[in-house]
Amino acid sequence: MLSNAATAHCLHGGASANASTINQRTQSRSLASSLFFLSVYSYVKPTTSVYSAPVLEHERRTGHRNGGRQLAPFQRRICCNQQGWFEFSTASGGRKVDGVSVGDFTILSHLQTLGCGDLKRKPREVHFSGCINESYAFRCTGGDYFVKINRQFDAASMFAGEAEALNAMLETESIRVPKPLGVGNLPDGGGSYIILEYLNFQPFGMMQPSSQEQLGRALALMHSAEPEFRGFGLAQITRLGVLPLSNEPSDSWSKFFLENRLRDRLERAIAKLGSDGQELATCREELLSRATKMLDAADVRPSVLHGDLWVGNSGLVRGGGVAVFDPAGYVGHSEFDLAFRGWEPVNDFPGFSDAFYDAYHAVLPQAPGFEERHRLYQLFHLLNHLLIYGVEYYPHVMAQVRKLA
Repeated sequence: MLSNAATAHCLHGGASANASTINQRTQSRSLASSLFFLSVYSYVKPTTSVYSAPVLEHERRTGHRNGGRQLAPFQRRICCNQQGWFEFSTASGGRKVDGVSVGDFTILSHLQTLGCGDLKRKPREVHFSGCINESYAFRCTGGDYFVKINRQFDAASMFAGEAEALNAMLETESIRVPKPLGVGNLPDGGGSYIILEYLNFQPFGMMQPSSQEQLGRALALMHSAEPEFRGFGLAQITRLGVLPLSNEPSDSWSKFFLENRLRDRLERAIAKLGSDGQELATCREELLSRATKMLDAADVRPSVLHGDLWVGNSGLVRGGGVAVFDPAGYVGHSEFDLAFRGWEPVNDFPGFSDAFYDAYHAVLPQAPGFEERHRLYQLFHLLNHLLIYGVEYYPHVMAQVRKLA
């Protein structure tokens, strides 16, 4: 889904959204999508070599007391002024000591177990449109880390699912992803976090044809690898944006996709639309029947998937080739990861180029029925966008449904 990176980005019969409103909104999202990869992982220059600052003065004034409890040496090095070393959003709440949230110490302690050393600079929060998490980069003497925090819903299961998906991709030894280093909960029900390997991306790196060609080949190799997980699914629930994805295992791709993906999103969309979604409700069973026959006829071998692959979830690492991140992964049909090809709802959507698809299909040629299945897999993403971004996606959903009739 386009949201962890940016809000990215016929038509007749049953369309309830005004066309001009749709155009205004989608153009705004297109701009956000185009600018996203320029801002991700860009950080301020360091003002000091090690962020351990006036410790002696702080010790003299406060005794490094945390509610009467002596702070660990590592925490004393970082807790260097009353402003704190790292500030959560104002909505985060949580108890503070000397201006530093106790959640800071939870994450710091976890980083310490990973051998992070001292901070080289104050962590900077990364802001970009459509992000559902707070995101921070930690530049440390013992290595660099990327931390995501979420307090809005069952984030512990979301981050556990993300770690599971990343590990499944790593096991294929074919494509670079940020290695998951730890998942944890903040104190007092304050949310959850995931610690990842920090990847330093090059601005505009994925606009280079060579980068897209490299990624297309790497993705095909990942899809060609035999998954450790047996069958279709995953051991953890994952999320696509804010919405959960059931990964209940199945030996049948047709059954897995129809029950855990398409039917789930159809029912949610119909409920959201109410009376405005009568056309979709009327054709639901016919659509599911058509999809069943289509997928039953396909020869599908299990592949590890990214699950939410578009340009905004990829990057060129400085000195380290291409990488993908923010997966909604599981084991499924390889063609699902190509669903954003030809994405129509957003003008000038920054999709992958022909170099990407040519390199991919040089390794995994298109199978018979590819185009029809592509429409089906893209319908799933259109439904997911309708649920997250609003009814302006309904005309696009119905246009896709008609193509599948």
